[in-house]
Amino acid sequence: MLVGSRYSWGLAMGWCVYMTPADSCVYNPSTRECRDLPGLDLFELDEMFIGFGYDPRSHDYKIVQGDDTGNGQVVIFSLRSGSWRMTPVQQENHLAVSEQGVYWNGALHWCVPAERRNKSETVIMSFDLSEEKFHQAWVTNDYKRGGSWMKLFSVSTDGVSVHKFVKIPAYTRSGKIVFQIDTNQMTLLNPEDDTYKDYPIQSNGEIESVIYLETLVSPYLD
Repeated sequence: MLVGSRYSWGLAMGWCVYMTPADSCVYNPSTRECRDLPGLDLFELDEMFIGFGYDPRSHDYKIVQGDDTGNGQVVIFSLRSGSWRMTPVQQENHLAVSEQGVYWNGALHWCVPAERRNKSETVIMSFDLSEEKFHQAWVTNDYKRGGSWMKLFSVSTDGVSVHKFVKIPAYTRSGKIVFQIDTNQMTLLNPEDDTYKDYPIQSNGEIESVIYLETLVSPYLD
């Protein structure tokens, strides 16, 4: 796990993307190689959604950006071509995605609030990196559309202030859950016996925690 500045996020293939209003880059924490990205000033950082993932059809890595205004446009950066391009998209049921997408199985995923039959619920929107289209997906054992939710665990938030920022960046192979609480603490929880261990973070500002696997592959795709 890598803990860094705000607007950074990771990819299981081993790279992280770092973005601020001033600059952005793709970074390999294992080799410390950094690839600067060409500037793009189309969306406000507080309004945009973004994601980074691998397109298995074209064997390319793509960064996807858009905003929650529902204007029907996203911009995509290809690491192979080294350039941004704009493409029209249609979001199912006009659901607006926001913040950072999670990459899995050739697609980016967002949790999106929705209203159905006067009832609030949360659905998962996915963006297929090969088709470059949005789809509505549900969590199932076989990851297929139209299925039902599968509950993996529930966690008590007793003792955690409602004013604190809480994020779950990782779920380990042994079944433990990693929590980021605000910008100063990581907590490893064992849901089997409700035991946990705190790991303080030394930080003077906003941070993001990201997951990556070590790799020697260059972000220049040489």
